[in-house]
Amino acid sequence: MTGTRGWFDLPARQWVDLFYDLTVAAGIIAISGSFAYDHSGSGTLWFAVVYGLLWCTWLLTSAATGSLTSAGLEHTALSVTVLVGQMGVLLLLAITAGDSLPESAELFDLLLGAALLLTLVLWVRSDLRTPRLGKRRPSVPTVLTAVGIAVLGVSWFLHSRAGVVMWLIALGAVAAASWSVAFDRGIDTHRLVHRLGELTLIVIGETLVKLTLTVEAETVWSVHLIALVPVLGILSAIWWIYFRTLTDTTTLGHATQLMWTAAHLPLHLGLLGLAVGLAKLTVGAPELAEHNGSVSLLAAPLALVLAAITGLAFVARARSRSVLVAATAALTAGCALAGAWDAPLVTAYAGGGVVLAAAAAYALRWRRALADDRA
Repeated sequence: MTGTRGWFDLPARQWVDLFYDLTVAAGIIAISGSFAYDHSGSGTLWFAVVYGLLWCTWLLTSAATGSLTSAGLEHTALSVTVLVGQMGVLLLLAITAGDSLPESAELFDLLLGAALLLTLVLWVRSDLRTPRLGKRRPSVPTVLTAVGIAVLGVSWFLHSRAGVVMWLIALGAVAAASWSVAFDRGIDTHRLVHRLGELTLIVIGETLVKLTLTVEAETVWSVHLIALVPVLGILSAIWWIYFRTLTDTTTLGHATQLMWTAAHLPLHLGLLGLAVGLAKLTVGAPELAEHNGSVSLLAAPLALVLAAITGLAFVARARSRSVLVAATAALTAGCALAGAWDAPLVTAYAGGGVVLAAAAAYALRWRRALADDRA
C-alpha cells in the first residue's frame, strides 16, 4: 500500500535537478547572445569566464544537494527556496554579463557574491546533515567557497590592479572548490555521468535554440538550406558519439573521475561557440567571412569539441582513443586550411565530413571492442 503525498511534499529529487538545470539553459542564451556580438579575443575570454562560473556553480550546487550521489540528501522547503533564489541570481548574472564591463562590473560582482553565498548555504546544510568522521566539520568546498566570497568582498574595496588580482584569486577559489568536488571519492560514478550527460544535452539543445532565435531576428527566407546540411550533420554526429559511446562508462577511478568532469567544461564551451557560428552560417551572416570568422566561430570551436571528446574517450575506453585523436588532428588541419580561404561553407562541410566520419569510425571501433569482449 502506498501512502498519499501531502500538498507540501516536494517533487522527487530528479525533477528538482532538471528544474535547476533550466537556469543554465536560460543563462546560456544570454551569454551566447553577447558572444555573438563580440567574438574577439577579449569577448571570447569573457564568455569563457562567465560560462565557467555558471558551470562551477552548477557543479558545486549539484554536489551540495546530493545530486551526484546515489543516496543524496532529501530536499526540504528551505533547500528548494535557496535553490530558487540562486536560480534568479544566476539569471541576472548571465544577463548582466552581456553589458559592457564599465557599466556592469559592480553589479556583476554583487550578483556573483550573492550566488556564491547561496551556494555556501547549501554546503553548510550538507555539512550539518552529513558529518564527516563522526564530527560536524566544514568540507573542503565549503571552506573554499567561503574564501572565494571573502576575497571577492575585499576586491570591492580595492581599485585598479589590486582589485583585479583579488578578483582573480576569488575565481581561483571557486575553481578549486569545483576541483575538490570532482576529486571527491564519495561521488557516485553513475550519477556523475548521468548529470553531466543531462547538462551536455541541454548545451547541445541550445544550439537549436540559438539557430531559431537568429532566424527569428531575420526572416525564414534568410535561411540558407545548403547550410542546414552541415549544421544538422555536425550536431547529430556529436550527439551520437557522446551518448552512444562515451556515456556507457560505469566505472571511473579517482583520477579519471576528475578528468571526466574537467573535460566537460571545454566540451561545453566549444559547443556554445559552435552554436553561434552555426546560427550565423544558417542565415549567411557576413562576419563569418570577415576577420577569420570561419575559424573563430566554426573551426576552432569544433576542434575544441573533438579535443574534449578525445579526452573523454581516454577516460571511457582506451581502445577507442586513436580514432578521435586522428579525427581531431584531421579536423584541425582541414578547418585551418578552409578557414584560411574565408569560406564558411567550405569550413562547415569539411568539419561536418570529418565529424561524421569520426562518428562512423568510432561506432565501428566500439562495436569491434564489444565483440572482442564477448569473445
